[in-house]
Amino acid sequence: MLIKYYLMCKRVSMHSFVEKYRLIFGSNIDNFLQSLKLPKEKFFRLNLARNFNYLSEFEYLNIPFSRCDLFDNVYKLKESDKNIRLSDTISFFTGGIYIQNPSSLLPVKFLIENIDVDEPVILDMASAPGGKTTALSEFLDRRGLIVANEPSKSRLKDLNFNIEKNFAYNVATVSYDGRVLHKYLSEVFDAVLLDAPCSNENKIFHDNAVLNNWSETLVERLAKLQRELIESACFTLRKGGILIYSTCTFSIEENEQIVEYLLSEYDVELIDLNKGDFDYGLSGNSNIDKKVVRILPHSGRYPGFDGFFVAGFRKKGGGISNRNVKILNSGYGLRTPAEDSIIYEIKNDLYLSPKYQISGLKYEKFGTKLGKKIKNMVEYSSQACWEFGDKLIKKKLVIDDYEKAKKFVKGENLKLKDYDNKEGVLFFKDIPLGYFKIVDGRIKNKIDRYFLRGLK
Repeated sequence: MLIKYYLMCKRVSMHSFVEKYRLIFGSNIDNFLQSLKLPKEKFFRLNLARNFNYLSEFEYLNIPFSRCDLFDNVYKLKESDKNIRLSDTISFFTGGIYIQNPSSLLPVKFLIENIDVDEPVILDMASAPGGKTTALSEFLDRRGLIVANEPSKSRLKDLNFNIEKNFAYNVATVSYDGRVLHKYLSEVFDAVLLDAPCSNENKIFHDNAVLNNWSETLVERLAKLQRELIESACFTLRKGGILIYSTCTFSIEENEQIVEYLLSEYDVELIDLNKGDFDYGLSGNSNIDKKVVRILPHSGRYPGFDGFFVAGFRKKGGGISNRNVKILNSGYGLRTPAEDSIIYEIKNDLYLSPKYQISGLKYEKFGTKLGKKIKNMVEYSSQACWEFGDKLIKKKLVIDDYEKAKKFVKGENLKLKDYDNKEGVLFFKDIPLGYFKIVDGRIKNKIDRYFLRGLK
């Protein structure tokens, strides 16, 4: 009986979904549905904040790839071979690449293009698992402060893990219900990114949970949540600041109608993000539709891009008010390896963090681990070495054996032939693998077990 009920619900959901979009797309409904059934393309984003040739690993492995049209640091595998696992590469293990569809980078692109501050204070309102957060950090070259909020404690763990692996040291994480964030942060931020929880219709043929849960009632419930979130986001934004709103769903209720609501209730103006370069909105209101951005997979404009929606707003007025942002001074005498950052110490552990801090927040994570003090020396973390390479430690050891390199990043020690120094940064060709020490003629792995657990 349960199986019959499950199948019936699935059929009802699909029928309702198809009929809803038949009214919108008309004779193009079959093309729309077929585009959602296509296998997902494989894309990855290079870590822009680093100056290492991660593509050399793909060339070494003879994995064909091509550059994405919209982003210089995004690449697509030319063959979606099921045997190619991007998550099994050294570049992925060490935060050199992030597996991400380019559609989800559009909100980051538009925020960076429209912000008017060199060292901005930004809120990423619904951050996990961290793809947009880490991309923001990279696009800003680690400048300013990004407050990444994630209300779910389980998803917060994923967010913190990815921030640490990426070494996005200008990010601080918090965990609040986004609907009440404005009670703590009134007119603080230069920009807010709200990638809102949504019905995720883009995955309706690839994720049974999305299909089984889909209904008009769900869409209405999510639209209510989105209105509450975007209201709070607007209150946290300073006058003259930028708000970017996005979803990975198609429903007008969760997209253009949210835009219409904010414009009617709050003192904001809609930014023309589209400029004729993307698919238009679907609401029938040309004042909105021509300025927002849609990615409609069946249009063929950006092959392989997931369905997506983005809108941008500017809060009317000018100046900076209620900033409540203070500049921190480094509490440790070690010279920082990066500009616009500070070093602080907790129980002999050293952290690299943004130099800005907003008062009155409970931080779950503030910056990234630089290393630890051992007597009068500093033992640098492997994640810091992934970011800075031999800029931290001038001693380096290069190996050409790929299988040994993979064993090292997965936590194994390696046998050593000849090496004069007792410590250093291990490289595979020109890709840093992490910090090591020589113990009893072996290269002892010093990668934090935290990352090794994350690889499983």
